[in-house]
This record gives sequence, C-alpha cells and structure tokens, in this order.
Amino acid sequence: MQNTALTTSIFDKINNNNLFSIVCSMTLQNLSIRTRLTLGFGLVIAVLALLATIAFYELLSSNRYTETIVRDRLVKVQLAQSIENEINRQSRALRTALIAREGQIMESELDKVLKSKPVVEAALERLSTIVRTESGKQVLERVHAARQAFIAEESALMNLIRDGRTEKARELLLGRLIELQNRYISSVEELAHYQNEAIEKAANQAGEAAETGEQSILVL
Repeated sequence: MQNTALTTSIFDKINNNNLFSIVCSMTLQNLSIRTRLTLGFGLVIAVLALLATIAFYELLSSNRYTETIVRDRLVKVQLAQSIENEINRQSRALRTALIAREGQIMESELDKVLKSKPVVEAALERLSTIVRTESGKQVLERVHAARQAFIAEESALMNLIRDGRTEKARELLLGRLIELQNRYISSVEELAHYQNEAIEKAANQAGEAAETGEQSILVL
C-alpha cells in the first residue's frame, strides 16, 4: 500500500509538471508573434545589460586595486627602503668618523648622521599616517621600538668619538651597536616584506577582476 501511494504521488508530480509546461506552452502560443519577439528581445537585452554591468564593475575593481598598489602599497615600500638606506648611511658615517684622524673629517661624518635622522623621522611619520591595518601597525611599532634602542646607543657612540675615546667607541660599535643596528634593519625589512605581500595580493585581485571583466566583454 505504501509503495502504491508513493508511486501515485510521483506520477501526480510528473503530471503536475507536465501540466505546468503545457500551460506555459499554450500561453506562449496564444501570444502574438510580435509579443513573443518583444519578450525574447527584452530577455536578450536584460542578459546583455547584466553582463555589461558585471564587466563594468570588475574593470572598476581592477582599476581600484591598481591605484591601491601605486598610491599606497608602493609608497610604503619606498618609505621603508628610504629608512634602510639612511640606516646604512649613518653606519658608514659612524665608521668613517671613528677612524678619521682629522677633527674636521670626523665632524663632517657625524654631521651626516645628524642630517640623516630627520629623514628617517619624516618617513616614519608618513608611515604612521598611511598604515591602517592592525597587523601593519604592529609591524611599524616594532620598527619604532628597534629605532629607539638603536639611536640611544648611536648617540652614546657619537659622544665617545667626539671625546676621543676611540677604544670605548670601537667596543660599542662592534658590540652592542651592531646588534641593535641589525635588529633595526630587520624590522624595516619586515615592514617592506609585509607591504610587498600586500602588493602581490592586490595585483592578484586586480588580475582576477580584469579577467572577469574581459570575459564578460567577450560574451557581449
């Protein structure tokens, strides 16, 4: 009895579906050719409009991702590279000042260090205003912490050089300062790497959006 009821239910559904199809077919047949052509043309126009909208949106997205790379991500990478260049410039100047025999050369090299510091400060200030993600802020905070530790010992080294305490200055330079400098540079490189990964992600998103837009245009 249960099997019979189930079979009857299935046939009822099939018959209902067939009835619906027949009704739809009869309804379309009752329409004039002009009306059917109008409906068909309208459906085609609707599909084309949808594809055009998708293509337009995806191309806009691709453009937005590209602008993000150029105006945001690359700027951050350039600032990080600028900081690293200044760290190396300061390091070279300190070593030259340490081995200089003439006071004028020593002061000239130490002056390079002093002129380099505002460049780093300006770059970090700019980064502080444009780094918006929490993970990016954490990376930038490690750069600030490493820099503070480094510049404290750097100032001590400069004082030792000016005082003519060459042996103490050499010990500080080759010991504690080198360690802090490497940590400082590593933090800056971490920041650059973080931004490079963001560039790669945005580039992939731009490529995917552009591909989707192109495919929609080809369908059109």
